[in-house]
Amino acid sequence: MEFQRPTVLRESRGPWCITIAVSDEQMTQHLENPKPTGGKRALDGLVRAERLMQIAFILPCAVVAGWILGYLLDRWLHQHWIYLPGLLLGCVAGFIEVFHIVSKNEKDSQ
Repeated sequence: MEFQRPTVLRESRGPWCITIAVSDEQMTQHLENPKPTGGKRALDGLVRAERLMQIAFILPCAVVAGWILGYLLDRWLHQHWIYLPGLLLGCVAGFIEVFHIVSKNEKDSQ
């Protein structure tokens, strides 16, 4: 289907907008056969962007979760060093999740 330029019946220019009137036949044809807008591709791009934005939250949350779990183990076992391995395990878990997200994003883009 080839795009046909609408026949302008009347054009009016106001201070804020331009109004163009088209024939009823062309409007009916457009409503019956709308031109695809490419919404799926735009939505795919937003989904990919959202996945990559998760990185900004996952890494710090994993570190804080590891630190909190280490702190709770410190209190429960009456120690003062367990928060450090908890912090390191949180960092490792965060980086592993970041690598999973990035590899999944690369796989989806190909």
